Amino acid sequence: MPINISCIKFHKAVGKRIQALRKMYGWDKRAFQDKFGINRTTMFRIENGTHTIPLYTVATIAKALNTTVLDLMADTEFSMPVTEENLSQMVENIRRLNSSQQRTIITLINQFLTEKDNDHP
Repeated sequence: MPINISCIKFHKAVGKRIQALRKMYGWDKRAFQDKFGINRTTMFRIENGTHTIPLYTVATIAKALNTTVLDLMADTEFSMPVTEENLSQMVENIRRLNSSQQRTIITLINQFLTEKDNDHP
């Protein structure tokens, strides 16, 4: 399956947001690795948008940066197009994860839905 250009731009935008927050806290990649266990090479790839970020990794990074997954992604100028094909691919990717990773994703989705419900009384 070919990589969608908007997906690449999205990953780059999220990576830049992660990098900006990491630097705001004054952590270089080594300090971030030591503190939160995310390999420096992986962080380099994430921050440069050359690495597809599993949602559970985004959740770990968001927690480390005292933010939420939604906030990391909301400040990007790009958004993933919501199409039937993209949704089907996401479901298929979730099925390939182990049960712990699946629970993390379900928890994040439920958190998002709860936040949205609370935003709109």
